Amino acid sequence: MRVAILTLAPATNYGGILQAWALRSLLADMGHEATVVSLRLRPAVALRYGVGNFLIRHHLHPTKRYYVPSHSEALRTTAELRRFIAEQVAPATPLSPKALQRAGYEAFVIGSDQVWNPDYTRPFGAENFFGDFLTESDSRPRIVYAASMGGDKWRFTPAESEKIGALLSRCKAVSVREQGVCKVLGERFGVASEWVADPVMVIGRQRLLQVAGCELSEEYTFAYLLDPTELKNAIVQQVAEGQKVKIITSPKPHEVIPSVEEWVAGFAGARRVVTDSFHGVVMSLVLGKEFVAVGNAARGMARFTSLMSAFGVGERLIDEQCADTTALFSKPIDWQGVEKTMTALRNRSTEFLAKSFEK
Repeated sequence: MRVAILTLAPATNYGGILQAWALRSLLADMGHEATVVSLRLRPAVALRYGVGNFLIRHHLHPTKRYYVPSHSEALRTTAELRRFIAEQVAPATPLSPKALQRAGYEAFVIGSDQVWNPDYTRPFGAENFFGDFLTESDSRPRIVYAASMGGDKWRFTPAESEKIGALLSRCKAVSVREQGVCKVLGERFGVASEWVADPVMVIGRQRLLQVAGCELSEEYTFAYLLDPTELKNAIVQQVAEGQKVKIITSPKPHEVIPSVEEWVAGFAGARRVVTDSFHGVVMSLVLGKEFVAVGNAARGMARFTSLMSAFGVGERLIDEQCADTTALFSKPIDWQGVEKTMTALRNRSTEFLAKSFEK
């Protein structure tokens, strides 16, 4: 079956890139011809962004806080990420909602990642990520896989919510990434949904190591920090206990962004991991790495608590003010229990996808 995977466009976020690759791979394993698609910005939004970036680049360039790279600079710094996306994800050119409807796909999978976070999706039309690009009479299957709101609070407007309720009722199957969202959908819309795993978790350890061309080892402490601070850096040094440290953080202006393979290899070669990223936690669990997660409230705590409580590692979620991590690592993670939970969740997730395509 020709399947469109509607997700946020893979760009410079490692987790976003890998989840698109993993979901496409899972659907291909099931025999589908899956294509990752994204939507174009709404025309008014695209114009506003274009004018804003022009003004920032030409009038506020010295102010680093507002730095916007030129097109050639962006191409240079993101070259390795774009190579991986082209080779492994092979996304279609961004489409308008009407063009997506007419593109000839036989089914649509919406997800995964934060496709229900209105902060990210409103520029494209938030309702489209609930299937609004299809007409009411269109009978092609709409399947939601591992959608995330970035938290467990409903943040859509009343007008959006009214429309979303009707759209959800037309979906053949709905699944979410955070357990709390199942309750939200049930109470607000009477919609049944399932809690499933992020595609990166479902794809598993061997496929991740294979795509990165690396093996497991324990050579250093690896830090993957989306929002580095002095306090987080201090935690990294404390966890490393004087041993070698390798760090990947959000890039600074002019810095070349490391490849996806290098990012995966960073986790694979770690003795311990420090991260403030949801997908950093996913990678640590899948690759069996002792880790601590520094809570990232600005990006949504429910994503961390839902995942980590399910795997019995809730005590590994700390805040920046944590004075001593020694006690955390004195008690190793119950990896046998983690693997048991992961196997059950993987099976549930693949079964959800398989059943969603049954007639």
